[in-house]
Amino acid sequence: MKLVENSQTIKMKSQNPKLLFDGDCKFCNFWVQFIQKKKTKNDFIFLPLQSEKGRELLLQFHIDSTVDSVVYIWKDKAHIKSNAAFQIIKQFGYLWHTLLLFWLLPKPLRDWAYDLIAKNRHKFFSAKNECDLH
Repeated sequence: MKLVENSQTIKMKSQNPKLLFDGDCKFCNFWVQFIQKKKTKNDFIFLPLQSEKGRELLLQFHIDSTVDSVVYIWKDKAHIKSNAAFQIIKQFGYLWHTLLLFWLLPKPLRDWAYDLIAKNRHKFFSAKNECDLH
């Protein structure tokens, strides 16, 4: 599982979920590496938001280019913030599915918590100059 920059490869693997993330964020890179190590139902295609293909997908799915969230795209649907996190968790094994109980919380509350973490993510890990996955 590695970054994909070739648009032909993305079309060929359209059945695989795409995960757009902040390639400049060490916290985000930590989670990408964590996901790569997990056994998931489907292999992810990882793309930095800052990449050409990442920007194209944001445009294609009408997502503001200033989005400060992981973006999960699969089966022609895009999810951001807490919805994206829950879609990712669904790809993991059953023990992880217990976290889906948080889905019962109202979306504004879930997204508020997501935004709080996103806003402070650079404090968890210092900012990076480049993505580890290049």
